[in-house]
Amino acid sequence: MIGKKINNRYEVLSVLGKGGMAVVYLALDRDEDREVALKVLSEAAEGWSERVLRFQREFKLCQQVDHPNIIKLHDFGKVGDSSYFTVMDVIEGYDLQSVIDGEGALEEKFVLNLAKGLAAGLAALHKVPIVHRDLKPANIMLVEDEDGEAASRPVIMDFGLARSVNVTALTATGTLLGTPYYMSPELALGERADERSDIYQLGVILYEALRGKRPYKAHSIEELFRNIVSKDPVAISTLKPELAHWNIFLQRCMAKEPKERYQSMGQVEEALRALELGEIVERCGAIASVAKAYKAPEERVLFAKGLRAKRKRDNKRYLVWVPIVCLLVLFYVLFRSEGAVVY
Repeated sequence: MIGKKINNRYEVLSVLGKGGMAVVYLALDRDEDREVALKVLSEAAEGWSERVLRFQREFKLCQQVDHPNIIKLHDFGKVGDSSYFTVMDVIEGYDLQSVIDGEGALEEKFVLNLAKGLAAGLAALHKVPIVHRDLKPANIMLVEDEDGEAASRPVIMDFGLARSVNVTALTATGTLLGTPYYMSPELALGERADERSDIYQLGVILYEALRGKRPYKAHSIEELFRNIVSKDPVAISTLKPELAHWNIFLQRCMAKEPKERYQSMGQVEEALRALELGEIVERCGAIASVAKAYKAPEERVLFAKGLRAKRKRDNKRYLVWVPIVCLLVLFYVLFRSEGAVVY
C-alpha cells in the first residue's frame, strides 16, 4: 500500500496505526498539498457487508458535526474494487490511553479540562443527534501544543459504532457493542443505548484518568459484565481523599439505571462548571440526605431555594418564641419579688 496513489489524489506515505476494522495511513493530498490520515477498511470475509455499512455510516455521521473536539472527515471512496477509505485530519498528539498507561493518575486540573472538552464534543454529537457508544481512552487523541506537550484539547475519534438516534441500528438488540471495560450496563445487557450511555462511558473515562486504573477488576468477561451491571465502583474519595468533591459527579455519571444519570450533556457541562467553581452539592450533605444531593442541576437550584425557605420559617418560629420567653422570665422575677416582701 505504501507508495500507491488512491483515487489519483492521495499518495500513501506510511502506516500510522492499525485496528480491528481498519488501517490508518499517512497520505499526501495532491489536490490540497497537505498531509491527511487515510483510513482504509481491512478486508474480511466474515461480516464484510456490515463492516462496509458501518464505515459508510461513520463518514455520513461525522459529516454532520463540525466541532474542535470531534475528528473531521473530508472524503470517502473505494480503494480499487475491494475496499473503502475515508480521509480525515492528521492529529498530532497522543491517545489518552497511552498517557494514562505511562503516567498513571493524571492531575485534577488536566482531567477537569479533559472532561469539559469531551462533554462539549459529545453535546455537539447528541444535538445532531448521534450516540457514539464506544467512548474509551484509546479513541481520544490529545492535541499537542507548540511546546510538544499534551494540551487540554481532546479530540474524539473512531465513530464505527456510532449511530443516529433517528435511524434503526444495524445491530439487533441482544448483540454486544463496544469495548467491554467501558460498556454501560445497558450495552453489557445487549439493550438499546441512548445519549445516557455516552454519559456513563464519559464517567468511566474520567474515573480512570483520576485514579490511573479502571473502576472494575475482573478475571473473565462474565465477571466484568456482572460488575458493570450490578456492582458500584469504589468511591474515588476512598482511594484519593483529596478528590472527594468528585464523588457525586462520577457516581451520577456511572449510575446503573440511565434515569438516575445526568439526562443530557448539558447537565454534565453544568455539573462540571459547578465542580470547577467549588459549588458541588456535596457540601449540603450535613443538611440533606445523599439521595437529595443526587438531583439534576436544575433540581439542585430548587433544592437550594427550599433550604433557604426552611431557614426563613425556622427564623420566624424563633421570633415568635422570644417574646413568650421574655414574659415568662418577667412573671418569674415579679413573683419572687412579691414573695420576698411578704416574708
